[in-house]
Amino acid sequence: RGSFPADQLCQQLPTLESVPTVLTNEALADWVRRELGLRDEAMVLHLSNLRPVKRVDLLLDAVAQIRPREAFKLVILAGADFAPFADHVRRLGLWR
Repeated sequence: RGSFPADQLCQQLPTLESVPTVLTNEALADWVRRELGLRDEAMVLHLSNLRPVKRVDLLLDAVAQIRPREAFKLVILAGADFAPFADHVRRLGLWR
């Protein structure tokens, strides 16, 4: 659906609740669901700049263990190129 409208995210920032490195905001999650056409399935939402300290590799490893895989969607909104993780995603069987 094109690029992520950062201005819409920035409008949400004053209302975000922060729990060490975990952001929760129902309005933001609802917006992501609408944009991606997600309905009732569980959603794992990760927002970061994908620096190594964020350990996205561990997130992918953990998500790969969730069963059934069809019961959720992993959504990663990133401020960087996801290409370095593509091989890891394929090895884990997360790419359809």
